[in-house]
Amino acid sequence: MTQRTAFTLTVSPKIPARLSRLEELSNNLWYSWDRATRALFSRLDQQLWEAVGHSPKAFLRRVDESLLLQAAEDLTFLSHYNSVLSAYDSYHSEPSRYQAINGIEARDQVVKGRARRAGVTAEQLSQFAGHAAALKARIQGVRETAKNSGLPAGFVRDVEERLNELEAAANNSEFMSPQQRNRAHQSINRDLNQVSDQIQDRLLDK
Repeated sequence: MTQRTAFTLTVSPKIPARLSRLEELSNNLWYSWDRATRALFSRLDQQLWEAVGHSPKAFLRRVDESLLLQAAEDLTFLSHYNSVLSAYDSYHSEPSRYQAINGIEARDQVVKGRARRAGVTAEQLSQFAGHAAALKARIQGVRETAKNSGLPAGFVRDVEERLNELEAAANNSEFMSPQQRNRAHQSINRDLNQVSDQIQDRLLDK
């Protein structure tokens, strides 16, 4: 006697045209964080929804087709369904906007962190670019402090000349190797600290 192999045939229910986007919702992770979408599936058959572990794909493969047909004529269910689709479409129609906002926020945090480490404001740092941006922002900050200090014109002029030299060194460092640039930046920082200290000492003696 020939032994026959048994096959299990799974027939998925046909989704009514009015509810055709249920499958789209089941294939998108949107449902995992949107309570209204999960409630929509549960509303069709709460017992089955629990049995399949809140998996919309498994749910749609096993839900009774008659329940889908009834839901397609149920105005309350259709209102819920349309509300979910409206939120879903709004979210997915503007992905670039959300990405842009997140990108801007991330960039702002980086700028603020660099500015804080350099001892300048984010606005000052944003005016400069390159590897020496933080240094040039510091130089500009010290320059403004000297100009507004009310100290003798000769001293302010000497400070301006020294800052111009440091700024030129910072610009030149852009063309150096990483190791050379790092040493140059350390040297410029030391000199800049000295200039800043001299200004503060003069201000205290006023």
